[in-house]
Amino acid sequence: MKNLISLIFSISLIFNSVSNAAFGQNVTGSGTINNIPRWTVTGSTIGNSIIYENSGKIGLGTQTPNSLLNVFDTKNAVYSPTAMPTISLRLDNSCPTTSPSGQYAALGFVVQSISGGNSTAGSITLIQPDNTTKGGNFAFTLRNSFGSYNEIMRIQSDKTVGIGTTNPLHKLHVYGNISIEGTNSSLIFGQNYPTSSANWGSVGNRI
Repeated sequence: MKNLISLIFSISLIFNSVSNAAFGQNVTGSGTINNIPRWTVTGSTIGNSIIYENSGKIGLGTQTPNSLLNVFDTKNAVYSPTAMPTISLRLDNSCPTTSPSGQYAALGFVVQSISGGNSTAGSITLIQPDNTTKGGNFAFTLRNSFGSYNEIMRIQSDKTVGIGTTNPLHKLHVYGNISIEGTNSSLIFGQNYPTSSANWGSVGNRI
């Protein structure tokens, strides 16, 4: 990564130096250690950017990245469950105006295996099931032991959640068996459930 960044920057310097030389300009400027510089508005000087490289790690907004890519934000905002949060990292899929339903933007995860093609993979995908509405679904996909991919869980904008089904019809829609374990574990329906185990099932809102 470091060598690639250095190569790109060197090519950029050469190109701009030749271009500026043709117009009688000199490239000048200064910067900060580990900062990947950028051309300023005038195009003739070098200045700091928000991108830093330190020990093979890239930081956006931070000089000391703690991972291969570290996005550091300084916003002062309070979360609201009914508003779009001010996001620090965004994935966009700019669909054409004639795009069909089912367009998506996905974030993928892969764990490479040294045993040939035995790699674990999964994704979180935001889907627009109907291009005539603004509603979206989150789909969680995993690769199974046979190498094929299956959607494991879906969260829809109508507040329904499906496990083992891509079309949940209820708040929680599970295709398959449900196992509940633990001391005094139970299914609770509503708020007025009985507190005595002797009454469980008699009211009809706790099992």
